[in-house]
Amino acid sequence: MGREKSIVKQLLKKSIDSAMLAIELYNKPGTFFRTEGFITIMCIAWTSLFHAYFIKNSIKPYYAKKSAGMKRVRYEKIVEHVNGQEFKEYKWWELSTCLKEFYKDDKSNPVRKNLEFVISLRNRIVHRNVPQSEYLDLNVYGECQACLLNFNDFLVGHFGEKHNIGYLLSFSLQLAGSSKNVLNAIQTQLKKGTAGEVFEFINQFRSSLSNDIRDSSQYALKLVLIELKNHEGGDAIPIKFIKQEELTDEQNRYIVGIKNRTIFRDDIREGFTLDYNQLWRAVKEQIPNIKHSCFEKIKTYLRVRYKDKLAYERQLDPRNPKTSSKFYYKPEIVEEFKKFYPPHIDERKEEILRKLEKLLDDVNSKNTTENDEEYFDNCYAEIDRLIRILQGE
Repeated sequence: MGREKSIVKQLLKKSIDSAMLAIELYNKPGTFFRTEGFITIMCIAWTSLFHAYFIKNSIKPYYAKKSAGMKRVRYEKIVEHVNGQEFKEYKWWELSTCLKEFYKDDKSNPVRKNLEFVISLRNRIVHRNVPQSEYLDLNVYGECQACLLNFNDFLVGHFGEKHNIGYLLSFSLQLAGSSKNVLNAIQTQLKKGTAGEVFEFINQFRSSLSNDIRDSSQYALKLVLIELKNHEGGDAIPIKFIKQEELTDEQNRYIVGIKNRTIFRDDIREGFTLDYNQLWRAVKEQIPNIKHSCFEKIKTYLRVRYKDKLAYERQLDPRNPKTSSKFYYKPEIVEEFKKFYPPHIDERKEEILRKLEKLLDDVNSKNTTENDEEYFDNCYAEIDRLIRILQGE
């Protein structure tokens, strides 16, 4: 046990030092390889952090040998010979394997998706000729910032507040020109050979994501900087971070959204006050043991069943029918989630939960545009019946 604690301590130090090095490189003025270096080093930081987590929880993060009939698990080793001396080391899991082992079937987790994006981009940086481009910095800033914040959240969540690196950082000084000039420069860069291929990969990866994941700050943090005058008096802190949902409707009308879309909030229906991230936090607070994959299944089902009652879909630009949409939810929808998670679960209720999960999969896979009211009515009735049994009625 003492040796394992020592290994965890070493891995944590390596992880934190790597993250700090990545931040230092990214924030250093005049660095033209900032994003490429940040992503590469953050992959090292995340890998060491996952290894520390697994060792701490008595899970060996090594590749097991594939051999039939072995009663005891044996692990692969890397063997090197230097000056006639043999060196052996366990073959530790790569970051992509760590994600699979940690998140299991939770494939829609925004933190996982962020790291999958970072890993794919890292592979292109390391193994291919990716041209040096300051425009890559602007294009993937949101994913890089989210990657760092997720790292610190994971670090604090699993190893304690004493490891928090947030207090060590400061807001970097900015020299930003016109956003229009920046966008024009990016468009020019897109047309240049291999750089265009990299940006095409980025666009394709983002297009493969659901709106919920794309909108999640755990996948990519999106910021709008606004210059203010008379900011809360002369002795106020000059920089303040405010989430968009905390702004008034009037303030939101001045916010230009990501990808040059203006987000109009004037017609959001009254009472639908939760967006995706707020809903996830509200549900997690009430049901701490809920998995993200189960949350997604129940959320998708509730969207259909309680459309315009508890879940409301609206166009980000109501004047353009082709624009993407976003869901908003009433706080009462959290009570519907709780029905699937009774306080005490025995063997019989476990079986009912499995039936419910399969039924949700069937309902969610059905084309909701089909005019098959009888099918959905029967499914809803069966779901309600199983929930009543779960609740002991």
